[in-house]
Amino acid sequence: MPARLTAAAAAAALTAGVVLFGGGAGTAPADPTGADPTGPGGGQLKAGTAPAAYVGLVARAGSMCPEMPAPVIAAQVQTESAWDPRAVSPVGAQGIAQFMPATWAAAGRDWSGNGVTDVWDPADAIPSQGGFDCSIVAQLRPALAAGRVRGNLTALALAGYNAGAGAVLAYGGVPPFPETRAYVTRIRQLALTYTAPAGPPSAPGLPGAPAGSFAAAEIAAATAQLGMPYVWGGGGLDGPSGGPPPGFDCSGLVRYAVHQASSGRVTLPRTADTQARTGALVAQGRGSSINLAGLAPGDVIAFQNDPAEPGTYSHIAIYLGAGQIIAAPHTGNVVNVQPVTIPYWTSTTWSVRRYG
Repeated sequence: MPARLTAAAAAAALTAGVVLFGGGAGTAPADPTGADPTGPGGGQLKAGTAPAAYVGLVARAGSMCPEMPAPVIAAQVQTESAWDPRAVSPVGAQGIAQFMPATWAAAGRDWSGNGVTDVWDPADAIPSQGGFDCSIVAQLRPALAAGRVRGNLTALALAGYNAGAGAVLAYGGVPPFPETRAYVTRIRQLALTYTAPAGPPSAPGLPGAPAGSFAAAEIAAATAQLGMPYVWGGGGLDGPSGGPPPGFDCSGLVRYAVHQASSGRVTLPRTADTQARTGALVAQGRGSSINLAGLAPGDVIAFQNDPAEPGTYSHIAIYLGAGQIIAAPHTGNVVNVQPVTIPYWTSTTWSVRRYG
């Protein structure tokens, strides 16, 4: 909480719920609310900037509302905990996203799907951070539209994250607290270092497909589900299902992404084995013999990886390019990005298909 809240602003901030201790230092400019290149439309995470273990979680959190994209999420995590999942602040904020216990009780969610809502688990904490960010955006958007607050909505939400949405409403914009203004400025500047150069849509930190193509839409639909729990039989044409919590299995994710990319014109069969036998054949055979240069982002790779079912394609994933796939891998895991070049995959038989 900012160090110089008035009694009224403090009460408003507590009413709104303050999640973070705040991490910025130094002097903020008089008005940190100008145009923000990391706001809506600037959501691609630059390759190699966030720790690899957290890229999928940051992408998931950054997909929840356009005002708080992945680079902003990453900048918040770095500022608050320096990516330390065991961090504890002097006032008791906990974990990689530095939730205060009372706020975690209200805003924390079991995004990992393991039945435990754990502030110390980044798989729960980072998506919960994104959800809390977007709840502040939702509180402030009507006030901005009505002229009761002024400024850039991303900056206003960051101020609300640090000082509480009530303080933003009380002051009609970013409050004049030095800590809060420094926090907003620091996050927005740091977010630029996490932002990929403007270009075609892509998976987070990975090469993608040409803008406007079927493959780009397919990849966008799949990567928007990063961090969703694996649920056997989960995933419908309109999104996650099953559970609780809802989620996807491997074929459910592929079927959803292709259906979305085609605007509902292409509906794949439900299982990995039947999906592996439809669409245009790109390549087939042992993975180690398949030249990845002949594959394109958006191609779907099915694998015969279950020794109990020889000849059956029991897993399926979407190729992102650069030797990476996105998939819902197995029970207890989440939709994530992983290399397809490891021996586990290259030793299996592949069927590579193209649907658009």
